[in-house]
Amino acid sequence: MTEAAVMPMMDFGFLCHFAQQDAGKLYARGIGFDRLNVPGVPCSLDGMYYVLQMRARPGSPPERAFKLRMMNADGQAEYEMQGSLSFNQLNYAGEPTVRLIIGLEEVVFPQFGLYALAFEVDGREVHRAGLEVRREPPGSDGPGE
Repeated sequence: MTEAAVMPMMDFGFLCHFAQQDAGKLYARGIGFDRLNVPGVPCSLDGMYYVLQMRARPGSPPERAFKLRMMNADGQAEYEMQGSLSFNQLNYAGEPTVRLIIGLEEVVFPQFGLYALAFEVDGREVHRAGLEVRREPPGSDGPGE
């Protein structure tokens, strides 16, 4: 079996303002934003989450390493975290599944511009979310999109 055949399948991945899981259900608000309007930089945003769900393919190991990197427009890493995935929940079809809710309050955006959050499993990128950080327009109520 090839490496690609045992890589997990991505069900979904998105940025949102709030996410939690309760009794197997995912609750999320503010899904799908792709820009932040902020008064100045550097800045961070309380209430920014990266949510992903993946399914293991047959023959895939139950534990996998992951890395989440935030890169600037030049491709330089501004933030990085690592961990492990455990495909220990079964979905409706009996497939091993993992759901991650990653709080990003520690992420600092050092300058205005474009950023990408890249999620890797065992060193291979499986999802990417883009984000633009820009100066908030005059008269704005604060961070938002």
